[in-house]
Amino acid sequence: MRVFIGVWPSKAVEEAVDSLGRPQVAGLRWTTADQWHVTLRFCGEVPDGDVDRLAESLRVGLAGQGPVEATLGPATARFGRSGILHVPVVGLDNVNDYYDPTLKRRRLTRS
Repeated sequence: MRVFIGVWPSKAVEEAVDSLGRPQVAGLRWTTADQWHVTLRFCGEVPDGDVDRLAESLRVGLAGQGPVEATLGPATARFGRSGILHVPVVGLDNVNDYYDPTLKRRRLTRS
């Protein structure tokens, strides 16, 4: 299964983004708030049996971390040839401390 690690924006962020204009742009399809997320890391192919362990490792590794502040923007951008519109986000890098992509089965580990 292709897996990525992501977080959902707070209600306040959803409302702020939702209040922005959405002009008609050729080749662009606007999504709804229930599809909005911040992708933190692509994990690639993960065996189905490891997905639950991956999620549990994240829950354990990030438990007690408390809220973080992330910054959106300041502008939108598009990914390569796909033209997918995105809003760059900074401030959520701490999750990388709990993911070791060199492990053969791509399981999370505490450093």
